[in-house]
Amino acid sequence: MATYLKPLHIKEWVTILYFLWIVGISILFRDRLAYWYLFVGGHTLAVPAIIWMANKLGFSVGKWKIVRSFYPYIIALLGYKESAYFVQIIFPRWFDDALVAIDYSIFGVHPTIWLPEHGNLFLNECANFFYFSYFVYVPVLVYYFWKHKPALVYEGFMGGIVMAYSFSYIFFALIPASSPRFALPEFGLIASEDVRLNGYFFTAVIDMFMDKGAMRGGAFPSVHCCVSTVYLLNVYRYTPRKVFILSIIMVFGMYWSTVYGRYHYVIDVITGISLGLLFDWSARRCQARIQEDRTSCNFSKSF
Repeated sequence: MATYLKPLHIKEWVTILYFLWIVGISILFRDRLAYWYLFVGGHTLAVPAIIWMANKLGFSVGKWKIVRSFYPYIIALLGYKESAYFVQIIFPRWFDDALVAIDYSIFGVHPTIWLPEHGNLFLNECANFFYFSYFVYVPVLVYYFWKHKPALVYEGFMGGIVMAYSFSYIFFALIPASSPRFALPEFGLIASEDVRLNGYFFTAVIDMFMDKGAMRGGAFPSVHCCVSTVYLLNVYRYTPRKVFILSIIMVFGMYWSTVYGRYHYVIDVITGISLGLLFDWSARRCQARIQEDRTSCNFSKSF
């Protein structure tokens, strides 16, 4: 069995661990999950499929190499919608009251209210531009690393990205938070009609995304901030200085936009950044260790 596990990259190990988490909580809390057996069966079957694919496609080139390189990333992205089924499966309540209290204890105001109140239409549009940019700069770097960087660099980066998504989804279930957009009106801190920002093109685009794709929950930690931190660290290590400077502007603008746009609390952002630092370090270290073990065993199939 150990031989069959040798070809796995860290991104695949993380995907397997996340699937096992889904299986475990689906069984433990099956009385709260409709069609729980489908989640158990589907994710259980996916585990040997991942192992088989790693062994079968280890030497592959062309389209099959592309499949193996990207499918854990696609699974991680799709996991956001799936996480909605598990957000309140352990704790059937929201923890926004605690997160709001933490923000207020730090700043003496509610940042998700204070920042937009001291903004304007230009800042509103800037915030939503930075928030939207996340959906562009991360996939661009994923493709660039896959095309131009050594396998060890790509796999370490991709492992950090997949880890950031997967473990954030686990936190969604451990500390359910609905986000300021839902919680602030319910707490009477802001009128429901004042939650959304006024703006222009990017504001309309983000509002459309929120209407069609956003779910209630999934606010703690900020996945945007967690993934973007992994992105920024890898840009710093492996791209030209000009790209890094531009990325600093985009990522820190995105950090700010999550609070300004009332998508996250400040504590969501801080936690997301901290976890991003941890996941980046862990993924690179684990992928390097995997490669060392393969080299010592004269096993290089997956590269």
